[in-house]
Amino acid sequence: MIEINGTEYHLTKNDGENNLHSGLDFYHGRLWKVADADDTHVTFEMDSPDGDQGYPGNAIVSVTYTLTDEDMLTLTYRVLSDADTPVNMTNHGYFNLLGNNGGSVLHHKARILADFYTPSDETSIPTGEV
Repeated sequence: MIEINGTEYHLTKNDGENNLHSGLDFYHGRLWKVADADDTHVTFEMDSPDGDQGYPGNAIVSVTYTLTDEDMLTLTYRVLSDADTPVNMTNHGYFNLLGNNGGSVLHHKARILADFYTPSDETSIPTGEV
């Protein structure tokens, strides 16, 4: 359950008592349309109707993949909703840094230089502590 502007919304539970990645009808399993494309980018878009998985507001969700002149891949997420609604878009794509046929990504290590972080509880939900 979340409360926004004094109204309670009951989100779809799909991870114990939690709503993980928007519910049971994941966005990644839906049909997205190509909204825009050229030689350097493609934008995919989908509609999420009011009440979809418990979330308030009709939302237009988009992600743009762009390949820059410096050979950098950027992802830009946008959500336009007609109501206040929580949004935290992400991508869980994995890139094998060893190249094609380079073996498993399971032994890759990432180092994130951050001044602060928020720990998670035993269910992987952020505690809010900084």
